[in-house]
Amino acid sequence: MDVDRISVIIPVRSNYYWLDLCLRGINLCSTYKNYEVVLVDNDSDVCTKEYLSRLAGDIKVVSLDQNCFWSKSANIGIANASEDSEFFLLMHQDTISLAQNWMEIMLHDFNDPAAAISGALVEEIYFGENNVQYPSESCFLTRRKVFEEYGPFDEEFKLVGPSFAYSTACLKGGQKVFVHHEERLIHHYNVLEPFREVQVARKEDFEVLLNKARQLSV
Repeated sequence: MDVDRISVIIPVRSNYYWLDLCLRGINLCSTYKNYEVVLVDNDSDVCTKEYLSRLAGDIKVVSLDQNCFWSKSANIGIANASEDSEFFLLMHQDTISLAQNWMEIMLHDFNDPAAAISGALVEEIYFGENNVQYPSESCFLTRRKVFEEYGPFDEEFKLVGPSFAYSTACLKGGQKVFVHHEERLIHHYNVLEPFREVQVARKEDFEVLLNKARQLSV
């Protein structure tokens, strides 16, 4: 029995065909059924808005009048999640699930009462010869009560870095962060790169991330 409700939060910015693949993967590959999907539309193009208007079922669409980027729109999505959701699953719109038990694998980590985050994909930040691994924003699960204590996501980061700052805060608070390396999802990196606003945001985020990482690293 799927007891704990999950709110799947997906910030959206145009490229509806990738979002369609993402949603199809969630629907077809998820054996865990107690979930809802919350889409936060960051003033997408006309085709994507038309696609969103046709969605039905247990999907919420929150429409913004400008591109707020990942961190702020993820915070907005969480604010619009069902009150009975015990977990928030953050995803990129171009992340595709490949295995039927992908949600259960992450949920299993929360059998540990100190678990704060379970990440399905990994990012790395390098400090000279050293590197630090942390859950990627493209797919990670966190408990509501943990987010209420250590969130919201730092909106100074637009696209890159919010999960690093959040997971580091959790670790400093004595919580545990789990990261999985198995090939159960695929993230189509750089799908949004042609947008100049994305290129600029990433450059700014990396500069902030390098500065904050020296302060936040555990």
